[in-house]
Amino acid sequence: MAEVALAWVTDRPGVTSTILGARTLDQLETNLRSAQLHLTEAERTALDAASDPHVSDYPYGELGVDQRARTLPGR
Repeated sequence: MAEVALAWVTDRPGVTSTILGARTLDQLETNLRSAQLHLTEAERTALDAASDPHVSDYPYGELGVDQRARTLPGR
């Protein structure tokens, strides 16, 4: 699981580096193997769908819906 998660995160647009967190040599070896793992488009799409928070009013939530279209005076 860690290898897939790290490979997916590293492949995300805008990610320039991935920070590994390992307490043991086994965990470090698993994390480093993710550099050799290349996900298919179908795998990335499935992981994207699984991680989508399905929040329709992002980023402000219910109380900030009006803030998205708010204009400031003088602009």
